[in-house]
Amino acid sequence: MILPGISGAFILLLIGKYEYMIRALVEINIPVILTFISGCLVGLLGFSRFLSWILKHYRFPTLALLAGFMIGALNKVWPWKQVISFRLDHEGMQVPAFDKSILPWNYFSITGQDPLMFKAILCAALGILLVIAIEKIAAMLKTKS
Repeated sequence: MILPGISGAFILLLIGKYEYMIRALVEINIPVILTFISGCLVGLLGFSRFLSWILKHYRFPTLALLAGFMIGALNKVWPWKQVISFRLDHEGMQVPAFDKSILPWNYFSITGQDPLMFKAILCAALGILLVIAIEKIAAMLKTKS
């Protein structure tokens, strides 16, 4: 959860346990919640030390690996997908089981839904501007102290 671009929710999605954890939180399943929290703490403390060491000793290969992880993860968060098959969740609702990424300009013809390209580009641009603004503010605060 300390890697850039990889959140705890994203890891849960990758391993297929997001829905399980949400259900545990809604049902207040204390053993599951405590196990998850303790695993997060142990993993966070251990991995932060390892990441600090590896960045200190192998900076550029580590940054290349992390960039590869983020690029590789794009398929999971790609918003334009075609559902291949469905499954039933714990409440008997039909949810996507398998999907494949498609190009935004093919999205409407395949799904019949608006791809919302302008909003997607706007959100990406706002995200980039936000990161640049935070970096500029951090640099200004660093020079003042």
